[in-house]
Amino acid sequence: FLEGGHAEVGRLMQAGRLVQGLAAIPPEGDVRLADTVVLPTGEVTSPEAVTGRFRDLLRMEKNLVVQISSRLGYQLSEAERRTILENGTQNLTAFLAYSRGLVAEDAADYSRAAQYFSQAVRADPGFQQAREQYQASAVAEVVQEGSANEISATAQQEAPSPEPPAPPP
Repeated sequence: FLEGGHAEVGRLMQAGRLVQGLAAIPPEGDVRLADTVVLPTGEVTSPEAVTGRFRDLLRMEKNLVVQISSRLGYQLSEAERRTILENGTQNLTAFLAYSRGLVAEDAADYSRAAQYFSQAVRADPGFQQAREQYQASAVAEVVQEGSANEISATAQQEAPSPEPPAPPP
């Protein structure tokens, strides 16, 4: 830790504001997410917290983001607020599968990525980003492994729907 505390860290990072968060996720009971904001003056705001059940973790995070935006002095438009609160999934299982798909995609393992994205869609059929990533990974897999004729044939087809493949090991 630096002698000057939060304000010193903010100055070293050349940050106008610094947000610090904490997640307490006990094996039993409510989850608690808390944050403090360090202002350019070095003033540390009082901690804000949201609590709830583990299954509501993603919704709680989004609510905290709206609170932090306000404390940073940023007035969200109704459209921005809706985007934050409605974007993505509220299903933690879908979110974790989607995240694993992104990691597999970054490693150019498109087959595994497609399997994870498919799991995400099965967990939350309304998770449009996972559906789109599944389709892109399925096509990328063909491009990565296919011949010119297979690639041409794939490009002329509609993108596949996520059907339940076998889960990745």
